[in-house]
Amino acid sequence: MVAVFMRNVRKEQLRDTLFVLWFALVSIKMTTFVILSVELHFLAALSLIPVAFIGHYIGLRVHETISKNDVIFKRWMGGGLVIISTLGLWALISRYFRK
Repeated sequence: MVAVFMRNVRKEQLRDTLFVLWFALVSIKMTTFVILSVELHFLAALSLIPVAFIGHYIGLRVHETISKNDVIFKRWMGGGLVIISTLGLWALISRYFRK
């Protein structure tokens, strides 16, 4: 989903678009929890609002930094994805040959 958004949504609107998508998915999930009578721990969630605010603020600053250094960010993310994919394939292959 993120790759499609990156190609079709302006860089400045990407974060906002993903936030709306996240909000829609969480709304569906929470509605399902309410329908199924799952305990929501509402007071614990309220106590985490300051932590969420701090995370949101830090995320905005990181987003600004990424927007300024787009090429460097894509290189680091691409390198990270290559490393993670290689480790996953290595684990899969090693598990296959151990049997």
